[in-house]
Amino acid sequence: MSELRLNTDGHIIKLGADNDVSLTHVHNTGLLLNSTMQLQFNDASQNINAPSATVLDINATDEIELNATLVDINANVEISGTATTTGVHTFSAAPVFPDGSIAVADLDIDGATDIGAAIVDADLFIIDDGAGGTNRKVTASRLKTYASGLTGVSTGSGNVTITDGNLIVASGHGIDFSATGDTGASGASMDTELLDDYEEGEWTATVVVDGGATAFDAASNTGTYVKIGSLVTLMGFFTVNTDNSSAGFFAIGGIPFASTAYTEGGDYSSGTCFIRNASSAVAGGVVAWVEGSGQSSVALRENGTTGVGNTITNHVDTGTDFTLTIQYRAD
Repeated sequence: MSELRLNTDGHIIKLGADNDVSLTHVHNTGLLLNSTMQLQFNDASQNINAPSATVLDINATDEIELNATLVDINANVEISGTATTTGVHTFSAAPVFPDGSIAVADLDIDGATDIGAAIVDADLFIIDDGAGGTNRKVTASRLKTYASGLTGVSTGSGNVTITDGNLIVASGHGIDFSATGDTGASGASMDTELLDDYEEGEWTATVVVDGGATAFDAASNTGTYVKIGSLVTLMGFFTVNTDNSSAGFFAIGGIPFASTAYTEGGDYSSGTCFIRNASSAVAGGVVAWVEGSGQSSVALRENGTTGVGNTITNHVDTGTDFTLTIQYRAD
């Protein structure tokens, strides 16, 4: 066996006609290649060198391959090309935001990618930075529902389809139609273009009279309602069970929403009420009437009378029934 021994710490080997390349022994550490010189492999295009005192370059014409069970990187990573991953990314701490979310400038998920159980307890934030381009559309049919929250979804052209589940809007918010044109009618003005409520259900009708007591049958006192925005529609069929009222005001109470205030009588509303089995004929028929703001009942009046119109208490008896339909505005 042949050996070359240089038994001196800090020994320097100089190479080249002008000694431009040197290897220096660093005691108990290793070898130091001088300046910005390169350690080359195969040809000049594949090398390791330090172009400055703070940068180390590993250069290859095609591929750099690291074969190990674990590569530990203790630094920020900047990737200017395309990153292809066949395994799973696991984040043990928040990379950017304190809530554990990840900031991604451009996220491309192809049609075969399944956002699975790895983010089942996470939030998915998709943010449109307004920079333009054609690849900003989120195809809802490929967007899984594993995430507990979905914030800031912005689509380009096309529709968003929810194949299962509901679209839940926070209280006080809704669907904003401000992108549509406002009314151009003379003397008309727009108040709001936000659709912020929808509700439907049932309500229990009561009888409101000036004196005495009248009640609907418990088996025939339930009405239905639909509320779209501030517009309430009431419907129902009610039958009188007991009648001990005196002459005067007669109304159907228990409506689910009180009427709201508008100027110049804009809070008044009228509808229809069909009456059968009355104790006497009702001249001019009956109209259902919401008399201004703050009302919690629908007044019944004889239609076409002089003055404010007579009430119908004296036409009601046990067995009289009412079929009501009316729309009015609520808060």
